Amino acid sequence: MRKGNADNFQLPKRPIQPNFSNLIRHGDVYIDKTGIIKTLLASQHNAVLLNRPRRFGKTLLLSTLEHILKGDKAKFETFAIGKSDSDYDWKTSHVIRLDMSRYGANANHIDFNLTDAIHRIAKRYGFSTNQVGSGPSLAALIEEIFDNYKDMPIKVGEKDIIPDTPYVAVLIDEYDFPFVINFNNPKTLHKIRDFFANFYSSLKSESEKIRFMIVTGITRLEEFTSFSGMNLFRDITFDPNYSTICGFTKIEIINNFRNKLSEAFESLKADKSLGPLKSTDDMLALIMDWYDGYSWDGKEKVLNPISILSFFDSFEFGRYWYDTGSPTFLQELQIKDNDYFTNFSNNSSFTASLTYSDTKTISPESSLLATGYLTVDSAEGGTSKIGYVGKTYHLKIPNMEVRISYAQDYLVSRLYPDISLNERTRFLNLSQAFCSQLCDINATDAAETLSSIFAGIPYDYHTELESFYKSHMNTVLAFARGFLTAEKHSGDGRPDFVLETRRQVLVIEIKYAKSDDPCVNSTLDNPSGVKQADIIHDDSGDTRSANPSVTTLPGVSLQQNDQQKWEEKTQIRSLIDSGITAALNQISDKNYASEYLDGSKRVWAVAVSILGRTAVKIQFAEISRK
Repeated sequence: MRKGNADNFQLPKRPIQPNFSNLIRHGDVYIDKTGIIKTLLASQHNAVLLNRPRRFGKTLLLSTLEHILKGDKAKFETFAIGKSDSDYDWKTSHVIRLDMSRYGANANHIDFNLTDAIHRIAKRYGFSTNQVGSGPSLAALIEEIFDNYKDMPIKVGEKDIIPDTPYVAVLIDEYDFPFVINFNNPKTLHKIRDFFANFYSSLKSESEKIRFMIVTGITRLEEFTSFSGMNLFRDITFDPNYSTICGFTKIEIINNFRNKLSEAFESLKADKSLGPLKSTDDMLALIMDWYDGYSWDGKEKVLNPISILSFFDSFEFGRYWYDTGSPTFLQELQIKDNDYFTNFSNNSSFTASLTYSDTKTISPESSLLATGYLTVDSAEGGTSKIGYVGKTYHLKIPNMEVRISYAQDYLVSRLYPDISLNERTRFLNLSQAFCSQLCDINATDAAETLSSIFAGIPYDYHTELESFYKSHMNTVLAFARGFLTAEKHSGDGRPDFVLETRRQVLVIEIKYAKSDDPCVNSTLDNPSGVKQADIIHDDSGDTRSANPSVTTLPGVSLQQNDQQKWEEKTQIRSLIDSGITAALNQISDKNYASEYLDGSKRVWAVAVSILGRTAVKIQFAEISRK
């Protein structure tokens, strides 16, 4: 839903607008969240806490709430809350709106700047408060408005009107900003905690004069919300009723951006690196892979607004949301807990309480959820039907934007600390090509590309262990479309990887071997010593002369006859085919694919056999439903 004709909509060439009034005035797209807002305002809780990651539309939500609470009905005639069948009462009231990210990062600065902001609001109403400190000043402002509201008109549209009610609405954005920015500074945090305890206690003392209150941030600080002032707020972060209050759903994309989907398809349909794009449905599926997947109840999913609007502006898939944040917490984790990064990159399912139990013991999972690098995959257990109380949440990486960005910034650096920019670019390009070939069920090209990736591994990083190749495959597969899991319990064991896309499931098992023949190993250890064509294409019908001519094998300085070369290739093929057979048998015998056979997707067993540093063979076998 939006004002105007969605099919004729053109995205503005300016920063994305978080102000509802300006957005409507410019004719920009507005995804209608007013039906959910009406549910929120009609609920029995008039003080709520909502957390979402940065750049998810919290500021626009508060701006929209401000216009609704002021009774600016004319701006909402085309939206759910303003239609003729809506029973919203449109009572007008004064609104106090504050943004904690504007007032500084330590307790003294916050108190001084926030007090000044409250005094300026009072001055606009024609009076001044004599209170010292932000908490008492806000309490005095609320009292003055409540007692003298009829003498204080508010501007609604182009008119100054007297509110219908003395009750005040209070909207506070980025409530936890001072905590988040100082989470590594316990001394500062302690002072900030004391300041906010006083501030919200003053606010609580005026709660009977407040019509509606909402505070937004990125995380729930348990010790913060236990303040005597903050315990009046009900946490709706994980309430299913409000799971899509921020972000865009798939149906909202279809209804509001139909013309942009068509333009994107026409612009990108010839780009083979994106896979087959035969229709706008394929275009939409690719967009969903890149930017969808955020959830706070494990059921309803949304796309990040910054990412999707930026994509429609440029028709280029990029790291739009990821690059607007500062993923410094990921860097902190890399320093403090190296093993955790392996689990994170494997897209493992984490269990978390979803709170900062205290500011000294912040769990990585809770922090990554709060900042948007993980999201809720499913929720189970507990007796509470709302919120997070008593429930266990399983978390995952939400989409390709986050996973690929993380792989580019962290995984490659961890694998090759001294890698040059050119080598890094080569690795990224080859990895993306391999993932596309794998998802296209192109065994020959995928094996060739993977062989090139392994051949490019610096020799001093190489280890003759299967775990070494699985670790590298984990990073390579991070660039694939879809949902990647590593060593997920399934059937009677754990497959190395499962890559689930919107059309198919690839169950991947890797086998690595080393020959006992030193001549063969010498050939395999030389990146140019064996050609992939010699491995993939069978020439078993070839016959060799007893007295072959002398020749030189590429990459080998010692001259060898054809018979010796043929025997080496035969041994290489035998070893690598044994790996293929073992991998396929393991997938079948241990029922790795069983849980995926009840759906509509095609399911493939993917055997990857690796011999030495250069020899790779890949084989696909479609798994039929019994």
